[in-house]
Amino acid sequence: MSAQIDLATLRKQLAAALRRRDPADRAVGAEVVAAEAAAAHRTVLQDRDVVAAALHVHHDWPVSRIERALNLGVKNRDPLRQALAEHTDPPNVPDPAAKLAELADLGRELHALRQDATAAAGRAWEAAQGAPLPTVEGLSDDPEKRAEVIANQLQAARADLARVAKMRNQAAAGMVAHRGWPTLSAARIAGTSGSRVDETPPAPDSPTLQDELLRLARHGRRLSARIAALEAAQHQLTQQVPAQVRTEPVTDVPLTQLRRRTAAVAKVTDPEDRKTKADELAKELYDLRRQVIAERTIAAGHLHVHEGRPLAQLVEVISPGSRNQAQLRTQIARLGMPPAKVPNAGQVLEERSAAARALTELLVEVRALRG
Repeated sequence: MSAQIDLATLRKQLAAALRRRDPADRAVGAEVVAAEAAAAHRTVLQDRDVVAAALHVHHDWPVSRIERALNLGVKNRDPLRQALAEHTDPPNVPDPAAKLAELADLGRELHALRQDATAAAGRAWEAAQGAPLPTVEGLSDDPEKRAEVIANQLQAARADLARVAKMRNQAAAGMVAHRGWPTLSAARIAGTSGSRVDETPPAPDSPTLQDELLRLARHGRRLSARIAALEAAQHQLTQQVPAQVRTEPVTDVPLTQLRRRTAAVAKVTDPEDRKTKADELAKELYDLRRQVIAERTIAAGHLHVHEGRPLAQLVEVISPGSRNQAQLRTQIARLGMPPAKVPNAGQVLEERSAAARALTELLVEVRALRG
């Protein structure tokens, strides 16, 4: 299979990707090359191990000689020795010593290309983060009507993103299952976490699977940018619209699913893999907790300002036994005055407080799994 690997074409693809104007497109193009280089590198190593086994079995090369020929470091010797132990009856390869050297050189070049592409993608992702949000057009001059339109558009955009994300994650999982892409590479291209890709049933293989992933990933990025722009417009509007017409989104907190995912990470036996998956899940939990705390503060602000609830009473709901009223006062003050009115604010405060505590407990558990 390694004879089919076209290193020159991969290098041209990386150069072409880095000439793209849009930084997110540059990043995705570089990530694709990194994923292809990683899959090709794995194939080359498999072929190299077969040739090494042929030298060991048919030409009596000792393991130490093979290691010297490959110039292997200490950490790479055990995988080779394990492969030699598995290939007890390898095919006899013509001119195996020359073939071994050829595969070793190709493997090193693919590894270097993957590193270059990954580094280039990282720089492009950083540039993409600084890109301006898209303009929200078609809004009424009337603040109340504008608030209603933004809320409706946010609901529609979030529903679209959920649908696109499901298909996008399936395509990413398909590239892992059918094309040998590393999970993290496919996840970065899709704009999701590696654990989400691992948990998603893969899409069926097809000649257009990669193109479909790229199309869905780009659509997902556009929807995410639109949602961010609408949320920014909604936040700006809170300073203009009377409190009684403000609305706030409620974040979904799938605790049962998150606990199952935490348990799955705990079962990962490889320490590095477990650390990577724990870091990804911890970031997701942290972001989710931050959203929940923001919604909890909005409900507390309503109860304190509009219903006159004492801060001490609210703090007791948020954190039973706590007396830290100054922190809650500061958080409410940052909302702006007057705070938004929240329907069923008491129930929202209780639910958001319980969710925040549960997420904090999960965060502690997940961080402990890092080792």
